Amino acid sequence: MGKRTVENQEDTLAFGLASGWSLRRASKEAGLPQTTGRRWASDPAFKRRVAAMRSEVIGAAVGKLAVIAAQAVETLQDLLASGVDPETRLRASRTVLDQLVQLGEFADLSERVERLEEKSA
Repeated sequence: MGKRTVENQEDTLAFGLASGWSLRRASKEAGLPQTTGRRWASDPAFKRRVAAMRSEVIGAAVGKLAVIAAQAVETLQDLLASGVDPETRLRASRTVLDQLVQLGEFADLSERVERLEEKSA
């Protein structure tokens, strides 16, 4: 394993927090004491970095759900003629579509907040 630098510790901590890890887990993965992780995480510039990474993570998730959503729509279409447990397939399709809508709305709100933060900076 290569030597840890402050830069890659910061990257690991920021990515972990952006991905929803606890501060404790993100600090541990970055090879940092939790107190250092907390100090770094409280820095306004670091918070903006985490927010930007979180937006990227959410955007990637929305993109993946969009691909699955097309399959969910096909499943709904198949239900019209299919004899295979339609209740289960219908619930799965609804779940995918609901998640797509929710993540899309969240990504939109995140982008709006980011623009407002840029204007206020």
